[in-house]
Amino acid sequence: MSRTGNGAGDNSRLIRSEHRVLAPSGHTTFGGQNNEQEHDHGRIRSGRYNDGVQSGSDLLFEVLTPLGFSVRVTRARWEFLISVKHPVMAGREDVVKSTLQSPEQVRQSRSDSDVMLFYRAERSDRWVCAVARQTADSGFLITAYPTDAIKEGTQVWPK
Repeated sequence: MSRTGNGAGDNSRLIRSEHRVLAPSGHTTFGGQNNEQEHDHGRIRSGRYNDGVQSGSDLLFEVLTPLGFSVRVTRARWEFLISVKHPVMAGREDVVKSTLQSPEQVRQSRSDSDVMLFYRAERSDRWVCAVARQTADSGFLITAYPTDAIKEGTQVWPK
């Protein structure tokens, strides 16, 4: 699969083969979506992303999770998510909110202890996963996507 933007200077380019992903940053990852997720987490840890919430920013929503921290989502972050990462999530803000507020299960990422994966079933064989980074008593959405499997990791809710 290959997606490209509208020409020079467009950072929305993503080239994917069965085993290799060339991300807009120019970094290569292997294995497709799962490693794209890990690659995204690495950018956050390294400071190349922030939560997008700055003074005067346009907050789309903020919800309280059952883990006791709130998750913020800006319009800019949501637009990036639905235009570049997971277009299938367009118009599904309410599903992401309910997944964060009332998940059926929350798992801690194996690669970053500050990243939580919130799961809520849509039907018996399909889940919505909302991935958020926790920072003290608040947090921000990294990504959200539909999935047919719950990832490995320590289950932190319910215990």
